[in-house]
Amino acid sequence: MKKTIPVERVKELVNAYLTNMPVNIGDGRMEEGVRLGAASLLEMILHETGNYQGYRYLKQDEVPKGAKPGIITDPVSGEHTFPDDSRRRYY
Repeated sequence: MKKTIPVERVKELVNAYLTNMPVNIGDGRMEEGVRLGAASLLEMILHETGNYQGYRYLKQDEVPKGAKPGIITDPVSGEHTFPDDSRRRYY
């Protein structure tokens, strides 16, 4: 029986979760909170193992249709808004 999992595999799984699931239903706050919890746990694992290299917010074309992106950049001013800061990808 396997008793460990590589940190890289945990990062892959959490990144897939933060990108794809679950799509916001209603106001999406519960789903966003669950994703932020997964991100927090991943950050602790990455820091503890010396593997933390940061993250970036996901753009609209990187999240499922109907989901809020992690970041929107105004093409004119360059200013950012963060509709759902749980939509991220860890390096």
